[in-house]
Amino acid sequence: MGEKINCKRTGKEAEKMEKSPYPGEYSDLIWNNISEEGWKEWIEASLVMLNEYRMNLLDPKHAEMYDKQMLSFLNLAEDGEDPGLRTTAVEPPKNQD
Repeated sequence: MGEKINCKRTGKEAEKMEKSPYPGEYSDLIWNNISEEGWKEWIEASLVMLNEYRMNLLDPKHAEMYDKQMLSFLNLAEDGEDPGLRTTAVEPPKNQD
């Protein structure tokens, strides 16, 4: 049986994931605070967001928006920081075409 965490997304105690599902600066934050169930919820929501807003994660503005939405959805955003896309439509960043 693995280490237990209190998932910030689901509010439930759950086993910690084997490894962080996300690379980069938020890797440890997600790994230490989000359960497999919470992460699966984000993956489903993020696919909708990526398709709806036609996001290109190679675009730095889109990648920044993705990270902000992820942190907000997972209840990991800094106090007072809510990008607002969780339940309402917001204009996506403009492509630099």
